[in-house]
Amino acid sequence: MSREQGVGRKISKCNILPYPDLNIQCLPTRGAHSDLKSYFIGNLSKFKLKIFDAAHRPIPLFPFFIFCFLSAAFLHAGGVKDKQAALDKAQADEWAAIGEPRVMAFPAVLTPGEACAVIYVHPQGKMPEGLDGRAALYNEAGKKIAEAALFPYPLDEAGHGAQAAILSPPSTCTPGKATIRITSMTKRPSQNEGKAESASGTASGTIIIAERKFAAENIPLNPSNTSLRTESDPKKTAESARLWAILSTTGTAIYSTGPFLTPVPADTRRSSFFGDRRVYQYSNGKSDTAVHAGIDYAVPKGTPVHAPADGKVALACPRIVTGNSIILEHLPGVYSMYYHLETINVQEGDSVRTGDIIGLSGSTGLSTGPHLHWEIRAATENTDPDAFTAHPILNRELIMEKLFAISISSDLK
Repeated sequence: MSREQGVGRKISKCNILPYPDLNIQCLPTRGAHSDLKSYFIGNLSKFKLKIFDAAHRPIPLFPFFIFCFLSAAFLHAGGVKDKQAALDKAQADEWAAIGEPRVMAFPAVLTPGEACAVIYVHPQGKMPEGLDGRAALYNEAGKKIAEAALFPYPLDEAGHGAQAAILSPPSTCTPGKATIRITSMTKRPSQNEGKAESASGTASGTIIIAERKFAAENIPLNPSNTSLRTESDPKKTAESARLWAILSTTGTAIYSTGPFLTPVPADTRRSSFFGDRRVYQYSNGKSDTAVHAGIDYAVPKGTPVHAPADGKVALACPRIVTGNSIILEHLPGVYSMYYHLETINVQEGDSVRTGDIIGLSGSTGLSTGPHLHWEIRAATENTDPDAFTAHPILNRELIMEKLFAISISSDLK
């Protein structure tokens, strides 16, 4: 490219196919100035741009700039394609470097009652078909304190993936180091097989359960609520059995990985908290203790209750103790529950989206006043809903980042 100074003279020459030897002229419409650069800055509106080819024929500006734009876009697209190919190759190499099973937990430090995602990655990120397994959590004394079924979790579009499980140490567990063990790795029997086959290879990892303090509360019950809680009833037994059957089911559908929203505005006053140590004072003078499994929101009767995340309605019916109740499935083994509703706006089997109104709050069942009870269960264990609103329970980017960091570290040993 060349430059010459002087008003009304050629100031730039460049080669741009199919316009070789372009002459770009910037002509003043009036007046002149000895300092062309400063004159451009101060009097840009007084100049007009003309472009000529090698034969000094003027080139229309609009087609010229369209050609330049398309050329730049083409070159950029080619660069992006080459860059993506390089990234794909690098990621394939990283997967190939995983020579042994990996077990990771997110988060690796948590508190009693806080759910975590256990990720089990097979060598090279391959996903054996029909492979079942379980992730179990053991405390320092070797006692199993939580267990959940593994489900397939894809990690990229190239077919690499892992098995995942969502589990939660109980809110009553002792703080300390806990060990994750991948157990019962078996292949499901096919149509031509009569029994399951054991799969070789298990793996383990560790997490830290930090200390956590919970509040205590006394709840006096009137004769009606005392009767609901203490008297045996075959219908209550049947309702509990059905509830447990739902919570014990671990499918493969992933409707949402979070983070969740709260079912009512987040700044709503809470009348009870997750993990509260309760003492029920019965009307007959006796008492009983329990751990509160969810969060109670002090909302007036008729407050809209929203789905906190995408999911499927697993239960929607009245129950003796919990009143009008709804259960949503969000992940394999992960269910959110809504109790004491005034009305139910969904039916079992319905799909819901984040923010959908699923019902209105009330005071049905064993309740001392209008409120919403919100509870989340992971592999049947009650778990703190606040952990689901704070961060995604499954974070693909974080998993990949930690997985490949571990692989690189292993290669350097």
